[in-house]
Amino acid sequence: MITRSRGAGVTASLSPAAPFKVQFGAAATSSVLDTQTLGVAAAPSAVSALQTDTRRAFAQLTWSPGPPLTLDFGEALETRGVAWRGAAQDAAAYGYAAPHATATLTPWPQGQCSIRFERAIAPLDPAQYATFVQAEGQPTVGAFQPDREWRSVVNLRQTLPGAVTLSASLTQARLESVTDFGRVGQTQAPKDIGGGSRQAVDVAIAAPVQLPGWPLLNLNGQASWRRSKVTDPFTGDPRPLSGESPYQAQLGVSGSMNVLPITWNLKAQITGPQSLSQISQVDTLTAAAGLGGGLDYRAGSLTLGLQVDNLVGGARTDISQHYAGDRAFSPPDGAALIHSDSRAIRFTLRKAL
Repeated sequence: MITRSRGAGVTASLSPAAPFKVQFGAAATSSVLDTQTLGVAAAPSAVSALQTDTRRAFAQLTWSPGPPLTLDFGEALETRGVAWRGAAQDAAAYGYAAPHATATLTPWPQGQCSIRFERAIAPLDPAQYATFVQAEGQPTVGAFQPDREWRSVVNLRQTLPGAVTLSASLTQARLESVTDFGRVGQTQAPKDIGGGSRQAVDVAIAAPVQLPGWPLLNLNGQASWRRSKVTDPFTGDPRPLSGESPYQAQLGVSGSMNVLPITWNLKAQITGPQSLSQISQVDTLTAAAGLGGGLDYRAGSLTLGLQVDNLVGGARTDISQHYAGDRAFSPPDGAALIHSDSRAIRFTLRKAL
């Protein structure tokens, strides 16, 4: 496979009159993925190309009526194009408006609160489109769409004495279009399965820690909770988004040694269960928790690194529930369990230029 890409963009800003500021610009990107599959006599070689093009133009007005308040209003126009050239040639084009509005308030020193309302357009996934095209044969724009959502985000950020930073955000989203496995003819492929809803809570902390007799340590932690609901395209039942974990968290600490050019880090993390639903199979990954860490030794311009993932814990089980046919109409037909400890050891050598 060979990927070729190019892009260009321009932005400008001006202040016609205080307290107003205007920004505007445009950008374009294009990429082509060429693939050649070597075959045998029964299946000759095949050459295919997948091209994606994105065009975006935007304008934004910022108004600062007073020191504690800033208002941003903007509009973006985006077009997405994708073309598949293989045994068959197919193409699709999409265009959307993506407005947004943000109010940022600084109600007290070192504290900030913002409320943002926007329409978000996810990047088009070329691999999903290629799978859809080859399954459907004659795709239509309505059957495959980039993911889109209207969302509201409330964000709080506070800096405390001692360089401690706390942040939290709450997201409420109405999903317009969700790409997931859906029924295409007698088989399945990634396609637009309709809309849904999603809620999310994210919190984070960053703080320096000084222990007696130790160099300064850096503490970082993040946690998130997710809840979503879409309609399963095969059974019509409500379920979470495929691959989404209801919770994730990690806590890391890093530092250096007094007498040696060595930096170290430790990271504990936990991930909730995840599921992927298909036409005749449902895969569920169990929750997992693990502890890993790493060392970096620097000698002049060279840095030798050692990273260990899940030194302790990290085990997960993949439970695959199989069905005799379409699971909307067929009974379960057995299950398979695969256990994995997800342990990995990596060595790196980096040189500063």
